[in-house]
Amino acid sequence: MTDVLAHIEAHLTAVEAAAKAATPGPWWASGVWYHSGTFPMENARNPWPAVGHGTTGADVVAHTARQDGADAAHIALNDPAAVLAWVAAIRAVVALHPMVTIWPTEERVCETCVAFADWPCPTIAAIATIWPADQEDA
Repeated sequence: MTDVLAHIEAHLTAVEAAAKAATPGPWWASGVWYHSGTFPMENARNPWPAVGHGTTGADVVAHTARQDGADAAHIALNDPAAVLAWVAAIRAVVALHPMVTIWPTEERVCETCVAFADWPCPTIAAIATIWPADQEDA
């Protein structure tokens, strides 16, 4: 990772693009398996958790293999609106921690966290851990 800010922005841009391309929410998770996207099979022997959007069974977008509903709940909680809000929040935090160069030493520090001599500051470093350094930039 040569530039931590470029690394963060590349991944935020990719996540944002994927969220904007996805079906808008709000999304939901259900323990009810929907057959052919038309009606719930409340009494199915092995209900498959469904993930969808909207208000009808026609809006089911996926069934998950885990019958405890954990995958479906996770997917539903990460609907496009939520992901776009997280991207905006991360960008806002990054903007609060700009890198500045101190003259005459040319030392790079965070303008907000001046007490920390190293760049990136702990805040930017923590955000960068969301996407490992060895993970290819988006």
